[in-house]
Amino acid sequence: MKRGHVAAVALFAAACSGVPNPGPPEPPVHSGDWACVGKGTTARLEPVQPRGRFEVALQDAYTHAPVGDLMLAVCALGDEDCATPASEAKADHTGSATLTVPVGRSPFDGFVRVSGDGIATHYVFLPEREAACASCALVLPIYTSSGLARTTQMTGFKVDAKGGLVRVDVQDCAGAAAKDVTVSIGTFGCSEFEAVDGGARAGLLFRPGGCRGPLVAYSIGGHGNVTRAALATDATGVALGFVAPGQLGVAELLDGKTVAGAIGFTRGGAISAFVLRPRFSPAPPLFSQP
Repeated sequence: MKRGHVAAVALFAAACSGVPNPGPPEPPVHSGDWACVGKGTTARLEPVQPRGRFEVALQDAYTHAPVGDLMLAVCALGDEDCATPASEAKADHTGSATLTVPVGRSPFDGFVRVSGDGIATHYVFLPEREAACASCALVLPIYTSSGLARTTQMTGFKVDAKGGLVRVDVQDCAGAAAKDVTVSIGTFGCSEFEAVDGGARAGLLFRPGGCRGPLVAYSIGGHGNVTRAALATDATGVALGFVAPGQLGVAELLDGKTVAGAIGFTRGGAISAFVLRPRFSPAPPLFSQP
């Protein structure tokens, strides 16, 4: 008997066996807390986001060692040059500093600019960024020159005047690092880091005709290694993007649907860092084509 006939007989037997039709496949089950998706709220009712005076701790993005003796400024979202900072401070040798945000705007939608010898300028956006406890310092990840060299080695891209690095920490509703989640990054300009191979994951947002969009890489193995071949986040929830300077939007995608988003900017040779956590549904239309 031909193989095709065997398959047909097997299919007919299953149809006549009285076993009910299983129907469409069930949606994938994701680890973590996703209860807030579709409900317009978060599981954590009292977020520990910066309000008024707060402490920060600068830590190496890979080793988590303290990074000290750097200058910090708190700036409003629209003040990209930090012309009128809300507060300024210098971190001590342990990476600790005290900053303030305007108490009339809670949560504050701006960023902390970190600059100094041995690092590229960092723009660490504050929305959804929380300390581990009410009395804990807010940890800000810093990419030292050796950290950027390591990133270049793992991804093949060098952060310079033509493009910047975007770090995205994706979380679930409770603020835990989200595994198996994808990130999309959209810019208003063409990136020097265009998708040129099958392993790259290109952003699809704000993309003018003929522009392929930024590349996204993901941490893999839970130990800080980064690869452009990964399809989603690992247990650390960290994604890295390589984009041209300018305005950008970032989105957290769960099963292809946007569950969180943020807007900001990046500059050539600099690092922009975001935290994404589901809060609203449907998500704000940050990423529609102009």
